[in-house]
This record gives sequence, C-alpha cells and structure tokens, in this order.
Amino acid sequence: MLYKRLFVFIFALLLASCAPMTKLAVLQPSSPEFGKAAAVAFIRVSASDKLPRRAGAYCTGVWINKDTLLTALHCARAAARMAETAKLPPELQPLAPLLVGEVKDPTGYEMVYIVEDEVTGIDTMPKATHSSKIVAIDIKDDLAIVKAVSDKMPDHTWLPVANYNPKVGDKVSVVGHPSGLYFTFFNGMVSAIRETMPHEANDEASVTSGGPYVQVFSGIWHGNSGGPVISEKGEIVGIVSFGYSAPSQGFCIAPSSIKRFIFEAYRKNLLK
Repeated sequence: MLYKRLFVFIFALLLASCAPMTKLAVLQPSSPEFGKAAAVAFIRVSASDKLPRRAGAYCTGVWINKDTLLTALHCARAAARMAETAKLPPELQPLAPLLVGEVKDPTGYEMVYIVEDEVTGIDTMPKATHSSKIVAIDIKDDLAIVKAVSDKMPDHTWLPVANYNPKVGDKVSVVGHPSGLYFTFFNGMVSAIRETMPHEANDEASVTSGGPYVQVFSGIWHGNSGGPVISEKGEIVGIVSFGYSAPSQGFCIAPSSIKRFIFEAYRKNLLK
C-alpha cells in the first residue's frame, strides 16, 4: 500500500511539472508572450452603487498545471480580507481597516482572476472574470496554492518549477502587475541568494523567517507579488514575495522551497 501511494504521489508530481508545448513551442522562453501566457491577474472589483464598476489587479499568479495556480500567501490573505470587508454594511466599509483584521488562514476563500486577453484597460472591468479557491498555504515561505473552480477556464499554458535554485548572475524575466499595470514584462538578473532575510514590517523589530530567497535586480513592485520569476529555460525559479529598502531589489521564494510546498500539498491530498 505504501509503494502504491508513493507511485501515485511521484506520478502526480511529474504530471504537474510538465508544461504543455502546443502554444509554447513557437515562443522563446525569454519572450514576453511566453511568461504572460502562464500568468494571471488577481483582481478586486469595486462594489459601489454610485459609481461604475471598476476592477484592478492587486497580485499575480502563475499556472503550474492545467487547473492550479501558485501565488504568495500574503496575496491570498488580501483576498480573504477583501471578502470579509464585503460582508460589512456599506456605511461601515470605510472603517474596514479598523474592523477587519488579517485572516491568518485564508484556505477556502475565493480569488478572482483574469488572463491578458480579457483586459480592457487599466482599472476598467475585464471582458470576463474567473473564480478560484485557496486550497493550501505555507506560512513560513509565503506561498499559496489556488485551484480553479470552473471547468470553463480561459486558454492558458503552465510552467514547470525548476529542480534547482538559480545562480548569481543568471538572467531572468518577471511578469506581473506593478501598481495595477496589467501584465507588465521586464528582464532582470539574480543579484544574490540569501539563506535568510530580515522582513521589515510595521515598525516592529525585523524578524527572519523562511529562506532561501532569490534576490532579483528588476522593477518588481506592489502588484508583482505572487508572480513568477522565469529562467531562460522557461522554468519558474522564484515566486515574488517582498521588496526591501534597497534600489530595484525584489525577493522571491526559491524553487527548493516551492517544490517542498507542492510535495507536501500532494502528500496531504490537497492536490490531485
């Protein structure tokens, strides 16, 4: 029985790491279209009755198989907090920062996403929206796995997670939505690998958690969180986690941590 479970587990992992080649075969891994085809924008939709409905990107995700997305845990928590805010009466929603605390475990909450073809403009409503549900989280490494809810998903491709951590000097590309600018692509370079990293938060003493981190020299900014760092081979070599008080430096969860998280999700039957 143990061997059978092990075989199923390994087979599922191999299946999840295989990227479809139908659309990617004609694209170079370093091209903007390559990364954009595997990325999504997680969006928030305004609920005002007095103004036209608007939508804006707050985080990024990347497909790792046909119906599964990877993003940052703090993005999943943001989605959960928005859902709790929406439950407040309209007159109390301006006070949401005081009334709604952080949702420590956002498992089960919805995240609404779109793909590039559905964008109509900055902050305008997209052509369509899609629903997904948070199914697994990793508190230590700021990661979350999100599962598409509907069988009618938009066309997309997916990327494998690298079996190695990148090296200093490696060229990479990043896809995301800095400040809500949908599907922004830029090139970068791995500037360091940090085994640990102090997090700066709310004027509290810095604490060290997680690691290793892939430090990337690029234009990473708010809205890139949860998005992929892509190697020249077309593999995920990082998931954007946070910035720091240094020019043009973004910090990303390393492939070794990502793989460990995905393995654990399969072991717990959270992924199939």
